[in-house]
Amino acid sequence: MGPKHFPVSDPDEPLGKPRVFLAICMIFLEILIFVPSPFTNH
Repeated sequence: MGPKHFPVSDPDEPLGKPRVFLAICMIFLEILIFVPSPFTNH
């Protein structure tokens, strides 16, 4: 039953990866909006 749990976790991995990517994107956007960057000043 142990090895059977492994494949069950497979569909969880792809779902968690984009979640982390979205969190990083949101944080990056917040930093860009809150912190005046030279790129925005230009």
